[in-house]
Amino acid sequence: MSAVRIEVDRLQVGLYGISAAVAEDFSTRISRALEQRLNGLPADAVTAALDLGLLDLGRIDLKDTPDAGALAGIVADRLVETVAMHCRRKKKDNGGGNA
Repeated sequence: MSAVRIEVDRLQVGLYGISAAVAEDFSTRISRALEQRLNGLPADAVTAALDLGLLDLGRIDLKDTPDAGALAGIVADRLVETVAMHCRRKKKDNGGGNA
């Protein structure tokens, strides 16, 4: 059985137009949302140390203000999709086959 170790040194998220209560609740929920989604990645999705530096997930525009759990899920989904895309690109660039 192989293990994947993922460390997130720092995550900075700018929340605009969100109440202070939702933002505070978000800050406690985002780590769990990330853990759930990262654990769902296939073992070969993250193939090596990957320093994403100042990764920009882009702007997430929402019609309605979601609750903190939903917002954490949206941000976690975007982050995991972006990490997986970078890993596929890195693997392809290193001759790792189709991505």
